Amino acid sequence: MQVTVDALRSGAHEEPELRDRFFQTIDNEIKGLSRLIHDLLDLGRLEAGVTQLEQQVFSLRGLISRAVNAMEPRMQAVGVSVQLNVADLNLQGDPERLLQAILNVLDK
Repeated sequence: MQVTVDALRSGAHEEPELRDRFFQTIDNEIKGLSRLIHDLLDLGRLEAGVTQLEQQVFSLRGLISRAVNAMEPRMQAVGVSVQLNVADLNLQGDPERLLQAILNVLDK
């Protein structure tokens, strides 16, 4: 991120296309750092026993579809497409924590 800021300071801000791409890079990095901080806080709460994992039945296909839909704009921006071929299984566990893990994998 520092390289991007330095490039903007060095004159890249004068080229609209380059400037917009750099700002998008900075925005993406800030969002990634924010997710990382939230993930670390969640992990700390889980380890401290402050937060309990939920136990509910949910659709694996539905959960993965939510994750892909959330990441779709970023994937399209870099020319990546995803086709889902997931069995319609019902799982028991904490769907929001699993969604968080899937989003972390897709984000890399």
